[in-house]
Amino acid sequence: MTKTHIITVGENLWTIARKHYGVASATLVNLIYGANRTVIEEAAIKQGHANSNAGHALVPGTVLEIPER
Repeated sequence: MTKTHIITVGENLWTIARKHYGVASATLVNLIYGANRTVIEEAAIKQGHANSNAGHALVPGTVLEIPER
């Protein structure tokens, strides 16, 4: 069963990893990002972040899939 997470204001991939896995690490952040790269980048581009940093701009309301460790 896949978990989902709706991004809220002020969150980043580190806080999301900590919430769902109990700990944050580069490996877990990359796991979440890898599973959601397209969703994250498309949401950022719609908000006007159409540059190389699009993936770093998490848009509140975006639904992410949280993969199992």
